[in-house]
Amino acid sequence: VTNGDVFTWENLWPVIARAFAMPVGLPHPMPLARIMPGHSGTWDTIVARQGLKPLTLDRLVSGSWQFADFAFSRTHSTSSLLSTIKIREAGFGDCIDTEASLAWWLGHMQEQKILPPAA
Repeated sequence: VTNGDVFTWENLWPVIARAFAMPVGLPHPMPLARIMPGHSGTWDTIVARQGLKPLTLDRLVSGSWQFADFAFSRTHSTSSLLSTIKIREAGFGDCIDTEASLAWWLGHMQEQKILPPAA
């Protein structure tokens, strides 16, 4: 299932940066699946310092680092274009702007103390 809008992560980084009151940095590609599991202690420190729910990095992300590596590597020339024709023909006509949805979910996870609040 797809929302039908075309987006790239490059255009979504500002939404994520706003959620955490951070500036958007320059691109810094790195293999998250290899690097991030070694940062579980850093996440544990953030959880303790911010009073977040005691969820481990592995519990939150699990095997999704590999998907993130794939998704974040897609550029304008290789972004996915997905049709919504079949799902709309089946009666599912609603859609939500991806940027608005991402901003809402980040805020919701901050309210639920799963993610840290804006700095």
